[in-house]
Amino acid sequence: MSGALNYFEEEEGTKMKVLFVNVLLLCSLCEAEVSKISEPVSVQILKLRESTTIECYIKSLVLKRVWYKLTAGRRLQLVATGDSQSNQSVIAEEFQRRFSVKFDSVNSHLRISATSWDDVGTYFCGVMDLHKVQFGSGTFLLCKGLKLTSDSVAQQPEPHSVQSGDSLILSCTVHSASVRGLEVEKRVCTSFF
Repeated sequence: MSGALNYFEEEEGTKMKVLFVNVLLLCSLCEAEVSKISEPVSVQILKLRESTTIECYIKSLVLKRVWYKLTAGRRLQLVATGDSQSNQSVIAEEFQRRFSVKFDSVNSHLRISATSWDDVGTYFCGVMDLHKVQFGSGTFLLCKGLKLTSDSVAQQPEPHSVQSGDSLILSCTVHSASVRGLEVEKRVCTSFF
């Protein structure tokens, strides 16, 4: 009798292991489902004061949707949160005047009316599930006519003549400026001849 009991205990143990593996596989499928976020347009260029819609398509069981902005100064700001089941969204206070979100079970589109220089940045849509947020690839918004950089080159020392076979060191410094911290760069280049 004890041999038969051991056989049933082993069989139950095997069934529990198989069930556990199936549960793990199902959980991993749910994780894969969360990551299907598409922002089809990676760059939008528009004129100052134009309105635009940044599109995002989400295939997910997760109901909580979010929009974040990465500013030109590399600061992450929460723009909006929403619940696709109740179709309600909350826009962060500093964006309430000109921003809105239209969403349903698949779409989460961010609308910006009368764009300004402060709107330049990368916008990310995503889903929030418990302790984790997953984002799409982002859409960079740029205003047309914005001069990104103004470069200047300083040549040192002053030009002078050299004889054939003489050694020469050429050096230059490139200073790049930008609007609202988008890109700041200083390069020093040296060549030996």
